[in-house]
Amino acid sequence: MSFKSVMNEAYVRSISEGVHPISFATGRFLYLVTFVVATNKGSANVLEVGTGYGFSTLWLAKALVDSDADGRVYSVEIREDRVEGAKAYLKRAGLNDFVEILLGDAKDVIPRLNVTFDVVFIDGKKEEYFDYLMAVEPKLKMGGLLIAHNVMAPSPHKLQRFFKEVLEGEKWATVILPIDYGLSLSVKVDRKS
Repeated sequence: MSFKSVMNEAYVRSISEGVHPISFATGRFLYLVTFVVATNKGSANVLEVGTGYGFSTLWLAKALVDSDADGRVYSVEIREDRVEGAKAYLKRAGLNDFVEILLGDAKDVIPRLNVTFDVVFIDGKKEEYFDYLMAVEPKLKMGGLLIAHNVMAPSPHKLQRFFKEVLEGEKWATVILPIDYGLSLSVKVDRKS
C-alpha cells in the first residue's frame, strides 16, 4: 500500500474517532524540517509526544527514510489502543523499522530514554506542555528544534508557563508560525544546559 493511501486512512480514522490529528500543512512542515535536519547532519533522532493513530508519526518517519540518514523516531502515546493503531499504519507504510512507539505518560517515559534528540514535536495535553518541555530539554541537542502544536488556540491560557520559558527564557530562540492554530518553533541556544 502506498504511503499516501495509508496516511489518508490514518487521517480519516483520527478525525472520525475525535483524535484531532495535525493538518496536512503541519505534516508537510514536520516532514520538511525533519528532512533538512537529517540530510544536513546525516542522522537525526526525533521525539514525538502524542502519537494518536500515527498521522504525524508517518510524516516524521517518511522524512527520515527519504533523507537516507540514520536515526529513529521515538513516539510516546498514553493510550494503548492508539499505539496498536499507529503501529499497524506504520507497518502498512513500510516505516515500522524506523519508529519506536513507547506506551506511557510522556512525563515519565522521556526522562528514562537514553537518547538525545535533534527534533522534538509536542502534541499532547496542552496543560502539560511545560512538563513535556522540562522533560525534553536535557535530551535535546544544542541547536535542536522543538516544535509545539496548537499553541495559539483553542486554549493558549493552558500554555502560560510553556510560553514564558520558550519566549522569555535564555535557553530558547522561538518564533510562532501561523500554521493551523499556531506552531511554535524553538531552537535550543543555551550551551550551559
